[in-house]
Amino acid sequence: MRVAACLANCFGAVMTMFYCRGFTFGIPGFLYLMMTSTVTDTLYQTFNTLPLMILFAKIIPEKIEASLFAFLMGLSNLSYMFLSGNLANLINILFVHIDYNPDDPASLDRVWELYAIQASLSLVPLLFLWLIPNRAQVAKVQRCYEYIDMYVDKEDVDAGARAEDFEKLSPKTAARCNIKKPEGGEEIDPEQLRRSAEQTAEE
Repeated sequence: MRVAACLANCFGAVMTMFYCRGFTFGIPGFLYLMMTSTVTDTLYQTFNTLPLMILFAKIIPEKIEASLFAFLMGLSNLSYMFLSGNLANLINILFVHIDYNPDDPASLDRVWELYAIQASLSLVPLLFLWLIPNRAQVAKVQRCYEYIDMYVDKEDVDAGARAEDFEKLSPKTAARCNIKKPEGGEEIDPEQLRRSAEQTAEE
């Protein structure tokens, strides 16, 4: 969905750039903007925000969900409400140099250049998609959380089941979640545990 968000943002910027250049394909200006930038801005917000919230919901540990969700919303507001507008002003000051004059409509003749820059920069996040965890990586984190809920700081825990479940965890992910190998885990053979369980079931 991150790819769809970047493409929607790029398409909206290109369509607005065409509008600034007077290319509306015979469609009235107001209707043209309603069909292009209004729709693409909504799609961009949806494709950009919804997957991020779902990802946070899957990997946030228990008891700190509210704090991290508030942190996420704060970053989103900082990005959309403050940084985006000020970054556009900075780009204009450094590169485009548009000086708006209410008495001179021609002062906005080069505003299309800002939309061309937006269309170009909207594809830059595609270079960083590899930083987003995939489904398998998220599943590894969720298994670690399930292990913590079942065994860590719990009394009357089945040592054999705990050792067997520990072997199913990803070593790197377990280390990042600060999950240590159970005491005596070196002497426990998961395969032997499985055979013992099968023999018990047959009896």
